[in-house]
Amino acid sequence: MALEMEQILRDTTLEASDKLMIFRGIVQIAQADGEMDPREKEYLQQVVKEFFPEQDFGGLLAEYRPLTEADLGGFSSEEARACYTAFLFMIAYADEEFSESERTLLSTLTTGVLPPERVDAVAAGIRQYLYRRSIFHFVLNQNFLHPEFAREMARRFEVPEDAAVALNQEVYNAVLVLHGAQQNAEA
Repeated sequence: MALEMEQILRDTTLEASDKLMIFRGIVQIAQADGEMDPREKEYLQQVVKEFFPEQDFGGLLAEYRPLTEADLGGFSSEEARACYTAFLFMIAYADEEFSESERTLLSTLTTGVLPPERVDAVAAGIRQYLYRRSIFHFVLNQNFLHPEFAREMARRFEVPEDAAVALNQEVYNAVLVLHGAQQNAEA
């Protein structure tokens, strides 16, 4: 599921209106707990750079207005709705703390966008994607996986232990391949 989320985030064709709704939604989530964490702001800046390369981040933020229930019915496709949902969960976890206010607003902003079971699947996929990404970064830089770090990341991203173990194995195998490729290139 983590790899499927990566593909949805990377490969979904989005209309300009879809991109603007995604931006507005992630700003709402970033502000849900009363402050925008520096990691959330950095994530927003990356989205602006990717979605609106010719626009200024500050200018877009100044024009921001919250999404309404009517806005949520305006996505161009099922894939755009899944992408929107994925981006909202990404920003909710950007600061590695998923507050109750973010949880409540996420529910409001995703209700009716996708069927509830699809929202749950997207949320689980994003949590696994983020868990996998943090484990990969740790293993790649440290050359081992500390069990306490893995447990803490699984707790933060709400990844069940069996899924975490499977993701750890995938990451470990990928790092072995990368290290093998680096060693072969040096030889």
